[in-house]
Amino acid sequence: MKKWIAWTFVVLYLLSLPTLAMEQATTHSTPTPQKLKVGYILGAPFVMHKESKLTGIAIEIWQAIAQRLNLQYSYIPLSQQTDQDVLAIKQNKIDILIGPIVPSYMRTQHADFTRPFITDSIGLVISNRTNFWTLIFSSLKNIFGPILFISFGIMFIYINVIWYIEHKNIPDFPKTYWAGIKYLFWINLLKRSINTPVSTIGKLIHFFWLIVGTVVLSSFYAVLTSTLTSSMQQSIPIKNVHELKQLRLVTIKGSYAENIARLEDIDSTSVMTRKEAFEALDKQKADGMLDHHFIAADYIKQNELQKKYSMSTYVLKHDSYAFALKYGNPLRNQLNLVLADMEDKKEVRDICQRFMSVKDSEHCSL
Repeated sequence: MKKWIAWTFVVLYLLSLPTLAMEQATTHSTPTPQKLKVGYILGAPFVMHKESKLTGIAIEIWQAIAQRLNLQYSYIPLSQQTDQDVLAIKQNKIDILIGPIVPSYMRTQHADFTRPFITDSIGLVISNRTNFWTLIFSSLKNIFGPILFISFGIMFIYINVIWYIEHKNIPDFPKTYWAGIKYLFWINLLKRSINTPVSTIGKLIHFFWLIVGTVVLSSFYAVLTSTLTSSMQQSIPIKNVHELKQLRLVTIKGSYAENIARLEDIDSTSVMTRKEAFEALDKQKADGMLDHHFIAADYIKQNELQKKYSMSTYVLKHDSYAFALKYGNPLRNQLNLVLADMEDKKEVRDICQRFMSVKDSEHCSL
């Protein structure tokens, strides 16, 4: 009897095994969604604190994506040095990094990136303080040389022609070439009259010389006035990298601007924060700051520094911002699909318009 009861329990146990296996398989097939660790890089208007909450263009884009994909996440504060924070992905400290992050060559060695959501540029922040005499010297240095060379060239031709035509017509005129040239040169320079020229051809040439001289002088004044006017509006008119290298520049440590300065062989002093960079400008320890255009412009606006600082029209390099994540993360393709859909529907641009001007928001339409 006891043996029969034992065998009954064994049979019942064996019959229950498929049910247990099915329940276990079901449990494994529907795991609890993992909460993503999302790191962020501060930089208004993309990521910023407002009323103890994170907001900004990158934050709202990420939240819209997360809502569509039903992602659970928590924000992780980082060092705010972009190059170092990108490494946090490789070290598995975070899953995704959002903010104004440029996918530079060096950063792509450590992390993968989504498609960009906005284009920006590395620009130059300059002080609006203008030293008039410095502007005069700078302007004269740039335009005086070429105009002086042209003027003396035309004068030399004129003097040679006048000497050739008139040295036989005037009795007391120097007969040798160099003596006549020097004589005419000083006469023209001092504007003294020696009753020359006397021939009809000489008078026509002299008349032509007066017209040319007037045009050259007028052009000189026009260029000087234009240059000074432009310089008064922009205290450091930069046209190329060579001129940029003549300035004392400051960059933010770990920023893309610092990397570009290094690649372009531009000497710059690195500071930890944007506030320190502006303090360096304020104390005249630096002539300008290399920074992302939109971020620097927003900083100037938010801190009401428009009277003291402005963005130069010079652009060192164009760039774009994207989200960073680990290589091989399957979430990358999903993020790209949602980003592309949001851009097609102008949702990214609409988000940008809540934080920047309509004109600037066009940079969000990729």
